[in-house]
Amino acid sequence: MNQFINSQWQLLPTLLQNTITMPFEEESPKQIIFVGSGSSLNAAKMAQRYFETFSQQSLLFFNVQQYKKQGALLDPHYLVAISQTGNSLATLECLHLASENKNTTIFLSATRDEEKRQYADYFIDLCCAEEQIGPKTVGFTATFIRLVQLALAFNKDQEDRISEEIFVSFKECIQKMPKMKEITLQWLKENPHWANAPYLTITADDALLGVIEEGTLKVLETLRIPVMAYEIGEFTHGPHRLIKEESYHIFLSGGPTTKLTEKVNLYTQSFTKNTLLIAEKAGEITVDLSCETPGVELLYTLIFQVLANEWALQTGFNPDKKVHEAFFAFVGTKD
Repeated sequence: MNQFINSQWQLLPTLLQNTITMPFEEESPKQIIFVGSGSSLNAAKMAQRYFETFSQQSLLFFNVQQYKKQGALLDPHYLVAISQTGNSLATLECLHLASENKNTTIFLSATRDEEKRQYADYFIDLCCAEEQIGPKTVGFTATFIRLVQLALAFNKDQEDRISEEIFVSFKECIQKMPKMKEITLQWLKENPHWANAPYLTITADDALLGVIEEGTLKVLETLRIPVMAYEIGEFTHGPHRLIKEESYHIFLSGGPTTKLTEKVNLYTQSFTKNTLLIAEKAGEITVDLSCETPGVELLYTLIFQVLANEWALQTGFNPDKKVHEAFFAFVGTKD
């Protein structure tokens, strides 16, 4: 897993140079629907703010079963289907269903299978087919960057200057990733007991929901314990009952609810020493950029990738190791 974490600062700048152009029709559908599972859908949610800024369409996010049930009933739409490996049978079925109903299909994947690449009207290569392990790292961030490029492609009237400004900001964030890894490793060195957490909550402003849902999945996949993501307002209405002695809580401070998040973190510290504040300024781990900064999601994501990898190693588990290898063949969800 660590080698794929490190590969991000080589691959991601290359992807930024490989822009996306789409020959969209004059009478475009009014909806963009994102379909995927796990990290794929998290990447779409993380890119949501860019589509809201640059596209004119309304956005919907479906898991594969939701789309299979509802896809044929929806208004004309763009279907953006995401599967890093291309092995998700249900995602491929969604592409087929959308095409049957004469919807424009876009497939983001790193698959090298030419037949699968032809499933959609447009194929966008993630360029990371080498990452075959379960917990996705470079595949996730590559998906995110490709989605941001796609969002920009939807803006027919945009100036090239706008795209350039965004990509300059992304490049600067990518350049900060190695240093952010060092900062996270230092925090881990000072707090080795976190690898023994029985469960974790990860809480943030709604603007960072895609980030923490992916962070939750990464830690769950590697530590193999219950990990729960909450929007900060939701956390104060029930999940706050999880605060007790020896409980473990991560808070991301940023966005409109910064003060609320920091107050909840402060309150939690009265009951447990096991809190981690990841903040724009003055956190145990400091990102040092506003959460509105284009590309800052890469830094937040990296923090969770490093935490997940190192915690697994501290418990003696190799996160590269496949778990339940017979599972997908048995349940029939991947080829």
